[in-house]
Amino acid sequence: MTLLSGRRYELEAGAERDQLTIRSSGGEIVLRVEVTDRGPVLSFSGAEVELSAARSLRLAARDVSIAAERDVELAAGGSLRESAAGHHHVRAGGDARVEGASVELQANRDGVGVRAMRAIKLDGEHIGLNDDPLPQPFGWSQIAGGPGEEGET
Repeated sequence: MTLLSGRRYELEAGAERDQLTIRSSGGEIVLRVEVTDRGPVLSFSGAEVELSAARSLRLAARDVSIAAERDVELAAGGSLRESAAGHHHVRAGGDARVEGASVELQANRDGVGVRAMRAIKLDGEHIGLNDDPLPQPFGWSQIAGGPGEEGET
């Protein structure tokens, strides 16, 4: 079916899948909805894609991949938490920085290693090496039985 705008809606029904395709006036696929016995598949493209929800937005899948040719920005008006059951590796081609009101680092099983191709600089009002005769895990940590984030319930 061709609309006044020049867009076309195409419906296909088959034994394996049913498909709705919406094409632009130039013939490019704008939106495709496939329904199979394994579930629906939604494919779309455009200059911009916006998802918005008034309360919550959840993405859940066996694997999730996000790729950008340029920048990626994550912003939270509240807390931001990351959790990985496996390894977590961060790599930056440029500088990598961490900034916060305070910064804490804890290794739950093994040590903490720091290596630099040049100098390692520590600058602070007080630098304590082996300052605590009986170090304990941070209260926020999982092994301390903490709630996750300091102040969180």
